[in-house]
Amino acid sequence: MKSKPVSKVVLYLLVLFIIANIAGTIYFLWPIFESSVLTTPTLPPAPTITETPTSTPTEIIPTEIPTESPSPTPEIPTLTPTEPSANFSGLQQQGVIILSLADGAYFHLFAYHPQYLPLLRLTDGEYDDIDPSISPDGTKIAFSSHRSGYWDLYTLDLLTGEISQLTSTPEYDGSPTWSPDSQWIAYESYTKGNLDIYLLEVAHPEKAPLELTNEPSTDFSPRWMPGETGRQIAFVSDRSGEDEIWIARLDNFNERFINISLDSESKDTHPSWSPDGRFLSWAKKTNGIETLVIWNNTNPNEPLKTVGTGDWPIWDPTGTTIASRVLQPNLTAFASYEIETGLIRIPLIRLPGPIQGMDWKIAGLPQALSSRLAEAPSPTAEPLWTPILAKDPVPAGMDGLAVLDGVSAPTPALLDSVDESFVGLRTRIGNLVGWDLLNSLKAAFTDKDTNEEPGMQNSWLSTGRGISINDLPMNSGWMALVREDMGTQTYWRIFLKTRTQDGSQGRPMTDKAWDITSRNSGDPSVYEKGGKEIGVPEGYWIDFTEWAARYGWERFPALSNWITYYPGARFTLFAMTDGLDLNTALSQMYPGVNFSKPAVKNTLTPLPTAVPPEATSTPVKSK
Repeated sequence: MKSKPVSKVVLYLLVLFIIANIAGTIYFLWPIFESSVLTTPTLPPAPTITETPTSTPTEIIPTEIPTESPSPTPEIPTLTPTEPSANFSGLQQQGVIILSLADGAYFHLFAYHPQYLPLLRLTDGEYDDIDPSISPDGTKIAFSSHRSGYWDLYTLDLLTGEISQLTSTPEYDGSPTWSPDSQWIAYESYTKGNLDIYLLEVAHPEKAPLELTNEPSTDFSPRWMPGETGRQIAFVSDRSGEDEIWIARLDNFNERFINISLDSESKDTHPSWSPDGRFLSWAKKTNGIETLVIWNNTNPNEPLKTVGTGDWPIWDPTGTTIASRVLQPNLTAFASYEIETGLIRIPLIRLPGPIQGMDWKIAGLPQALSSRLAEAPSPTAEPLWTPILAKDPVPAGMDGLAVLDGVSAPTPALLDSVDESFVGLRTRIGNLVGWDLLNSLKAAFTDKDTNEEPGMQNSWLSTGRGISINDLPMNSGWMALVREDMGTQTYWRIFLKTRTQDGSQGRPMTDKAWDITSRNSGDPSVYEKGGKEIGVPEGYWIDFTEWAARYGWERFPALSNWITYYPGARFTLFAMTDGLDLNTALSQMYPGVNFSKPAVKNTLTPLPTAVPPEATSTPVKSK
């Protein structure tokens, strides 16, 4: 029996479909890549916006202008006064935490204790200071900074305020940790296309550092064992195929490296030694749950002990408490737990932004800080953006929309109260990566009657508060997607590859990327997982998701059907919710319309913050 010939009309439509897809890709990539060779792209300069947009309202006119005002954002109580002060008797007993905290547009170093010391800024300036490590005597802080234009290691003398540079290379140097005698610093450095660990002699930083690891794997986050017998360095490595905790035994040349976590089912990160070196804690992530575990160095065969929830543990100076960063989908918090009981010592404290490293010691730290109180930089950081309203108050409904100049989208418009945040984010990202991601969007404002994809109707795009970024750079290697399971929900973190790959832009990644498009490879096992995890992308990247959050743009969990339904992953969707649920936001855009669909909330229970309102990036509306 002969098969029927394929219809010419079907072939014609198939050819048109392929041509349309190719044209769409070229349309987006042409403003980004001027060269026709995608392997060596030439990218245009980042956008420079020298004038404040006037937020001209769009010509979309609603049938009526409502007079109701939006629901107010709930107030978040503060724990700290605006003037720096300290209870030094308490600090002498419990020590001081030094952390790197997002401070306006940059990360700066702060001294802090939840009970005895409000946030005390130790560094400022238009550069990032991250990965603080306190010297054993408590008088110096080693850290990584971009202040020279490249990531190098520095020390801050708390007694004199003097900052000294230790390394000066174009390669990224970070995550320093002191030897017990303060003579050496171990650190991670991006060389030969991946992260390795090196040892630097502090008194002679001009000497070439010693190479501790030399593997094609990613080796990072070193932590030197304290105490007189501190001849071990714990670190994270994926040399086994998974991120696991390894120890380098400096006195054992024949069998120097040992894997102590030995768990292929979990992701293990951020090792941290107890003050006496008897125990090692790290963060273990299994099935979307992050827990803090403790390993007994004196009895390695003893089962791991689980203490609490978190992803970046540090020990208090007495060895009785572990504090940790606690990540939730759109906020960063801080908490601590008792070692013996696992009870919460310090309840969750909401921080104004992400943390990039912290350490906790007593030693001479309280006395050294006493001279810094009067000399501390201003406690107020400049807001990342300030709304400029074309109409005050902003009218509800579509009359409150403002056109996004220079942005390609089906309807390039957002609410007048949030468009400056988008412009600020676009400018910041362009300057950080050297190319303009946000000049072309999949969507900005989308009318509620628009036929969207199944399961996506009446989304945040219909509120004037949402955007859907373009994911085409992922096809050419300029965007990487990291899967982050949190409990039963799946979230995504987006990284963008920087135009300049000489170390002057971005930082190396340590997370493995998720290839969501590989579901179409024909491999049933990959299809059933919605893609597959691949290796750590090479080069220098910036965390777009983190920067979006700093400008107020929240990400969303994937829909329950994302594994088989690509749009359900929703990794391109971001919205400035201002604490509203979806139905309330839709009702503000469409007054009088009954949205019977149950409210979808994308906010968490407010937690107390550790800084005064002036130090957050929350905008203050102009009068």
